[in-house]
Amino acid sequence: MAENSFRKKKRGFEIFQSLEKTVSLNAEQRLPGGEVAVRYLPNLLFLVGLAILYIGNVHYGEQMIRETTKMENEVENFRSDYASLKAKYDSYTGKQINIAESAKKIGLQESKGRVQKITVK
Repeated sequence: MAENSFRKKKRGFEIFQSLEKTVSLNAEQRLPGGEVAVRYLPNLLFLVGLAILYIGNVHYGEQMIRETTKMENEVENFRSDYASLKAKYDSYTGKQINIAESAKKIGLQESKGRVQKITVK
């Protein structure tokens, strides 16, 4: 007889063919054509769903880590800005000469002598 040239085996890697070779199933678990039973399909779909949830969870976690790192950098920048502005403000308002100049504007003078205690009856 002549060989049927219409049905040629595909060369290459096929997932289900390799799965059928690696998983040994009894004759009762196979369909008459030798294919894997359809009753494994819900379990397979469940595993695929879990894999999709896992991938989504990993993606969400990485996104949150990126956002947290960005926010930490912003907070550190704001903290350094605050510290430098506070030091500049404190150095300006805290010196005695600056206070004396401010007091001179409203007519007060700095005392050159000893401090005197005033008592009121």
